[in-house]
Amino acid sequence: SQTPPHELKPVLQALNHLLQRLDEGLERERRFLADAAHELRTPLAVLKLQLQVAQQAPTLNEMRQGVDNALLGVNRSTHTVEQLLTLARIEANKQTLQRESIDMVALAQEVVANLFPLALDKQQDIELLYTQETVLYTGNRLLLSILLRNLLSNAIYYSPMHAQISVKVEALNNGVLWAVYDSGQGVPAEDIPRLMQRFYRHQQSKDSAGTGLGLSIVQKVVELHQGKVNIYNQKTGGLAVEVVLS
Repeated sequence: SQTPPHELKPVLQALNHLLQRLDEGLERERRFLADAAHELRTPLAVLKLQLQVAQQAPTLNEMRQGVDNALLGVNRSTHTVEQLLTLARIEANKQTLQRESIDMVALAQEVVANLFPLALDKQQDIELLYTQETVLYTGNRLLLSILLRNLLSNAIYYSPMHAQISVKVEALNNGVLWAVYDSGQGVPAEDIPRLMQRFYRHQQSKDSAGTGLGLSIVQKVVELHQGKVNIYNQKTGGLAVEVVLS
């Protein structure tokens, strides 16, 4: 191949740089669409249940209550899209993460309340465990709600009927622990390192609801908060996902 003239080298370098940025932008867009499809699955499932309840309500008041709950679900879905857009912007621009002081117990209570209809549909019980009434942490509220909703919705999907699911909030000396313990089948030890892959589903979950653990989203949020994720099978059965945020 011929070497380009010296005076064209800056132009070619600029074009290569622009093409690289275009490729990165297209890849981010593809990932955003995949994440959006995964993230919206849970709130849409909740919305469907709420509308079914309203449809079968024996009284007008109960029907109106069901519609009101469905409208709240629509608002949460809109909020989810905003959260995803926030995550996409952070990834694209590598901007400084906006942080605020958050009561992690209150935020956990909010996420549990939002997802409770899914657990109720499977007659599951969700217990919220915390070491103190208020556990403060400075982080991004939008992204942290995405994180916990991912963990809890996966636990609901992969746990059987009448299962016990635990959500734990614990203050640490240098941060906070958020953990979800489910009553599912667990994961083969050799598969655990692969759970962070986008929408990876292990063999034992083929007949379960959901499209995969989707822990890649969790990993992104944890990395932005300089944290770490620990995943293991509990001795009593089921999967444990523990997130330590610094």
